[in-house]
Amino acid sequence: MGQSQAAAASASAETVVFADNAPSWDELAALLAERKAAVGFEEPDPATGPTNAQALVRHFGRGEDAIKIKLYRDHAAWCPYCHKVWLQLEEKRVPYRIEKINMRCYGDKPAAFLSKVPSGLLPVLEVDGQVSPRAPGRAPAPGAGAARSDPRDPRPAPRRPRRPSPSRSASCS
Repeated sequence: MGQSQAAAASASAETVVFADNAPSWDELAALLAERKAAVGFEEPDPATGPTNAQALVRHFGRGEDAIKIKLYRDHAAWCPYCHKVWLQLEEKRVPYRIEKINMRCYGDKPAAFLSKVPSGLLPVLEVDGQVSPRAPGRAPAPGAGAARSDPRDPRPAPRRPRRPSPSRSASCS
């Protein structure tokens, strides 16, 4: 591409040039609104639109009355265990409400949450006001299956599961 073609291409592309000073937040908000209007962009509804980590209510068009589940998950949306539960709710389109809880590395957990879940581990599901003892998506403890009924089974009997230490549990703190 020659210099004249490059100059024409750069002139045709709309660019925003700022002088020595960066724009204020108000100027940036106005510029963003102007650009959104120019392309016809509409913000999606967080309750019914695409999955969004910032949404606090998801009812998938069924209304607020359909919500019976509250998911307590980490505030920063980093916990992989919270993601498993969150993605299951989204995939099955189960209406739910979210309450974001700090992980311990980001600050103290609310006293109301600790009164429901003394360990403070996440994720937690509350269904019709009852806290679920173990969120779905978490695997049962190793060896927690039923005992074998056939005494001729050559495999060793399952061992009694060890109580997991907080550092080895399948939850975020």
